[in-house]
Amino acid sequence: MAAVAGFSAMSQSDATSPDSINARLSKIEAAQAKLSRLSFLPTVSGYAQVGYNYNEDIASEFYVKCARFDVKGNIGSKFDYRLLFDIYKFKCYDVRITYKPLSQLHITAGHFKVPFTIGAARGPLTEELIDYPLAIRRLAGYSDVCGITGGSARDIGVSISGTLWKHRGLNVIGYALGIFNGNGSNAKDDNTSKDVAAKLSVRPVSGLELSGSTYIGEYGPRYLRRNRWSAGLEYAGSLLLARGEYIAGSTGVLSADNGSLSNVSSRGYYAQLGMITPCNLTPLLRYDSFTTDTRADDTESIVTAGVLWKPIGHLRLQANYARYFYSNTPAKAGHNQFHFVVTALF
Repeated sequence: MAAVAGFSAMSQSDATSPDSINARLSKIEAAQAKLSRLSFLPTVSGYAQVGYNYNEDIASEFYVKCARFDVKGNIGSKFDYRLLFDIYKFKCYDVRITYKPLSQLHITAGHFKVPFTIGAARGPLTEELIDYPLAIRRLAGYSDVCGITGGSARDIGVSISGTLWKHRGLNVIGYALGIFNGNGSNAKDDNTSKDVAAKLSVRPVSGLELSGSTYIGEYGPRYLRRNRWSAGLEYAGSLLLARGEYIAGSTGVLSADNGSLSNVSSRGYYAQLGMITPCNLTPLLRYDSFTTDTRADDTESIVTAGVLWKPIGHLRLQANYARYFYSNTPAKAGHNQFHFVVTALF
């Protein structure tokens, strides 16, 4: 017993000796150095979307919507970057670097979403219904009235953004201001002017956002007008989702016959409501309407009923039924659409 006690005392003495302590500290410092190096490595995630679309009297098809990889990382404590690209479409979406010296000032440069409207800022993983509202598609650069398409509300430029007032952990007032080429996604500018987008957001209470934004620009070698503005609100609670916006714009267009210039005024709005159930099933209803030219009253309206289901953490299932209505167009009295999309995330 005395020998055992003596061995135990020697072991404890060795464990608390300066050499032993220094050896353990060296191991801890080496582990911390490895973690520090790992913090500079990017995180890689992504998702794939496949779907089926039945549009009455128009088309019926299975299709692949996207297969995207999202690469994000930090460079020190002040810089971060993002690369979002689609290997199915061979297309880059986000290519941007952000410098964050203050919470009130973030400076972003590259190819990214233009700060205009609430709805356009949402992506395929945050949009509850499959298709964007008409006003977002036609006035925010997806399939724009001016003819710019495929932009996914993105452009090449520089922006500043941040939080002007933070109270009890809530970002009460936020802003974004950017200068862009104004020619759509991954496209060279074809004039010498630059477009300006600005957005102001107010969050008076948790879950509620009031937003106003504007876009002022010119497109094409003829410097045609491309001006828009929007006002909207969004509420995201534990049980209820609600979002609505009014968007209007003025667009310079050339006539097909003699190339004469005219300015077309467009307007649209949408209202969407959803309810979150305990089984991760969210039923949704949206009404949206858009008038391309207010002088012609060529209004298109859609009533969409849908459901979003997340049975497991890395799977989203969406099913939508949409009824289209057209004014002043007897040949298009209306048609139905059934749309299904499955999203797998990694």
